[in-house]
Amino acid sequence: YESIGPVWTSRIREVSDRIRASPGVYVTVVEVQFDKDGNYIDLNFLKSSGIQAFDESVPYSWKKLPRFPNPPKNLFDEDGILRMRWSFTYEYNV
Repeated sequence: YESIGPVWTSRIREVSDRIRASPGVYVTVVEVQFDKDGNYIDLNFLKSSGIQAFDESVPYSWKKLPRFPNPPKNLFDEDGILRMRWSFTYEYNV
């Protein structure tokens, strides 16, 4: 979180200024995939926040920070891919 958190927080603040949404808590859940060196490969949405701009902030942020430093080798699947579930929660107040 120390790596992706500041990037995502900055992006979500940018997009929240441009949207119209009801106040509330919005959660996006994704599975992020990395190769054996910790390089970002792809991500799959597991749960949408319901606000496209909030959801799009997640892959935008991972592309800005394309490497997951020092991924633990014991977390990799047999195919050599590290799949991690991440939850991004934003409390939107107008």
